[in-house]
Amino acid sequence: MAFRVLKLGGSLLTDPQVVEHLTLWLGRQPPSHDVMIVGGGSLVNELREMDQRFGLGEEVSHQLALQLMSVTARLMATLLNWPLVRSLAECTQFPCILEVTEFTAESKLPHTWSVSSDSIAARLAIELDAELVLLKSTVDFDRDDLVDEHFPQLQPALRSFRLANLRDGWDL
Repeated sequence: MAFRVLKLGGSLLTDPQVVEHLTLWLGRQPPSHDVMIVGGGSLVNELREMDQRFGLGEEVSHQLALQLMSVTARLMATLLNWPLVRSLAECTQFPCILEVTEFTAESKLPHTWSVSSDSIAARLAIELDAELVLLKSTVDFDRDDLVDEHFPQLQPALRSFRLANLRDGWDL
């Protein structure tokens, strides 16, 4: 069975129906070995403000953002009752949620604000030769920040990529 990397946007964590929306969306998808990465959402947005306020620097901020993504991954693993794994080798039961700290240490991605969970998920999808689905709370093509700044450099290497508006229940 093929792999599919799901990146759940952190802004979806504010949706009280996120579990129901995800379950409905998954029910309409072809079977796959799903590996999920969870974005940092408002926690990381607050960290960005602290970086601007205190001048933490991109390396420190990047490491702190990854730790916040660990928190959101644990939250979703609890809500979904999916296994939380620290490495791909541990992912033997599907679906699973990958806590990204170890993966990003080995992924050769820049440790800057230009890399968010979008690029981390893209890098994982490239390594797994998997379809990538970015699950967003909104998809507005008039916005410049649909994906992070680094994502376009990774996109050509992706086998398959699509966006899904999980809150409104549609795919592109």
